[in-house]
Amino acid sequence: MIRPGPEQLSSAAVDDGTPIDFNELRSARMRKVQSVMSDLRIGLLLLGGEANIRYAVGGRRLWTAGERPWAPTCIISASGEVRLMSQYDTGVPPEVSQENLFCLTWNPANFGAQIAAAASGGIERIGLDGASMTMMDVLDVAVPGATLVDASGALLDARSSKLPAEVTLLELATQLAGEALLAASRTITPGITISELRGRLEAAIRSRSVCVPADSDRLALPVRSVSDLVSSGDAIVMRSALLHAGYEGAVTRTAVCGAPTPDHRAAERAWQQAWEALLPVFSPDLDGAGLHDALAAIPAVDLRKSTARAIGLGVERKIGGSLHPHDPLREGSVVMLELTTCHADAEVTAGCPVIVGPKGGVTMTTLHPAPIVVCGS
Repeated sequence: MIRPGPEQLSSAAVDDGTPIDFNELRSARMRKVQSVMSDLRIGLLLLGGEANIRYAVGGRRLWTAGERPWAPTCIISASGEVRLMSQYDTGVPPEVSQENLFCLTWNPANFGAQIAAAASGGIERIGLDGASMTMMDVLDVAVPGATLVDASGALLDARSSKLPAEVTLLELATQLAGEALLAASRTITPGITISELRGRLEAAIRSRSVCVPADSDRLALPVRSVSDLVSSGDAIVMRSALLHAGYEGAVTRTAVCGAPTPDHRAAERAWQQAWEALLPVFSPDLDGAGLHDALAAIPAVDLRKSTARAIGLGVERKIGGSLHPHDPLREGSVVMLELTTCHADAEVTAGCPVIVGPKGGVTMTTLHPAPIVVCGS
């Protein structure tokens, strides 16, 4: 089992045996955050999004998927000094002094006091990654006259191009996700229930990571199936995703119980051809509209069921969509690409992360590239 060390060097080694230096990774990420602050000419950065806080500071706090009002639980000055809301120092990097930790609170006055202390030298421009009416009132009192700047987009841009160590962590996470998927797929036999299989997949994922993305769509049976029981010939879409040191790894494969039919094999060949045709498209400046056009140009691809989303440390910038159809990808971005191809009444769905490179995309997985996993035979 591969697990990272808590503070210094990760025991998750790359191929040459060199561990990941989390101290250097945190420093490199903070330098990118400070570059954002310099570009936006802000003297103070207020963060409430846990992904941004984890990226900038590296503190491992409670990270849940639930919605909550925005509050500046992390305050970063232009010099790199950090004030962090944390009840304890476990998981807090040594760069954050204990004197700059403040207790859990929802009292606006307490946030105001921390902001005022951080801005004691006078701050003209303050960056935020969110906002709320209450906190706007707090800022009016704590830093009167300061100009507020939306830094959320710039932070997403900075996070989108992955550092080499981040790519390694994403590769390790994807490897673990693939291992979990294969472990669960080996238990598929005729008569197993989807509920039982879902539990086995969840157990395989949790044995490799205590943290998982907020995604419950683990398994999908063919639409024509009316029973919870898996039968010989059923094709089950399996999605495995987990977090490794905060970075998301994800793998999708179609597990066929028994021997795949000729139609399944034809859909599999179509998937492989579509994948190879799409990889060259994943170069810098590709946007959502361009990716949609590339997918639409392949007749075997089901556009309704094929997806692409940026992954990394927490929520990343969306690819395309009606609001931002022409926002480009950047070199070093990582995209979870999932394709569904059809032949007759057979469907094959599979996918894994793709690294955006100068000459096209590179598949990020050591899992066998075949989109079909044969089991229960």
